[in-house]
Amino acid sequence: DGVGLDKADTQLVWDFTTASRASNTGWMVHMRDEAETLVGESGPGYTITEVDTTIDPVNIAFKLTGTMDVPLYLDTPDPGASLLFGDDGMPEPNGTYQVEWELLIPQSALLAPSKLLQHGHGLLGSYDQIESEHFRTFCNTNNYSIFATKLVGMAEEDENFIVSSIADGKLDDLAHMFDRMHQGTLNSLQLMTMMSRGMTQDPTYGPLLDGDERYYWGISQGGISGGVYMALSKDVERGVLEVMGQPYNLLLNRSVDFEPFFAIVNLRYPDPRAQQHFLGLVQMGWDRVEPNGYTKHIFNIPFPGSPPNRRVLMRAAVG
Repeated sequence: DGVGLDKADTQLVWDFTTASRASNTGWMVHMRDEAETLVGESGPGYTITEVDTTIDPVNIAFKLTGTMDVPLYLDTPDPGASLLFGDDGMPEPNGTYQVEWELLIPQSALLAPSKLLQHGHGLLGSYDQIESEHFRTFCNTNNYSIFATKLVGMAEEDENFIVSSIADGKLDDLAHMFDRMHQGTLNSLQLMTMMSRGMTQDPTYGPLLDGDERYYWGISQGGISGGVYMALSKDVERGVLEVMGQPYNLLLNRSVDFEPFFAIVNLRYPDPRAQQHFLGLVQMGWDRVEPNGYTKHIFNIPFPGSPPNRRVLMRAAVG
């Protein structure tokens, strides 16, 4: 009645709550900005743990693996972790922890400093996917140093936790996956800062890197999460998102990579209608760490500190 509708003429009335931009993106933007202040201008401290010159002598001069010290916003670094929150309702840091990374410096960098290319790995993968032959050849041909870290939350060590949560029907446990994806996104952002500002000052390997040339290339899951990365990054103006998409609850039904997971879903929820309810419920948590909540912020409504001339190339596979 308060809006001028006669009850006798009304068939159905309902109300619902929609997510706000602040709700979807506020935690991640807060973590990005606070962590940037905590680590300082040169980015997180790093340690090189291994140097390999034999991985591909034709294309790769150095394979470096190491760790970096990133602010930890979880109660534990392991799968099943939860975000910690302060009195302001925002994620609260819990010290730092060591995040693994890998860097391949091409032979061409011995002739001229190489451009920096951050890679986003595929479904439940790891940073070592950059060792594929086509990456090694591409980087040497075009003088890119390629590097990566894990998107924790949807990395190789998270698979058992995700599978068991679905198999046991504990959908609320998947909130821990989304919490860890916040940390994984932060780790990715911090890695570019470390490489372009800290590693470029390294007395041995810094002269081989051009910290002013910074790019992102994500494939499959890395293409999807790359939409979040490109919206949040203050360092990267150019990115490639390959076989990307959004939102996850639409993509999952259409991805061959998720067939093993749907075999488990079918056992727990055989009714296709229940499966769609499952995906819809899970999506509400995903919105905070997948491009569904961030795409508009790449161009139209950029976050503070965004590069002014950002561009994204999307490579889609039809069919």
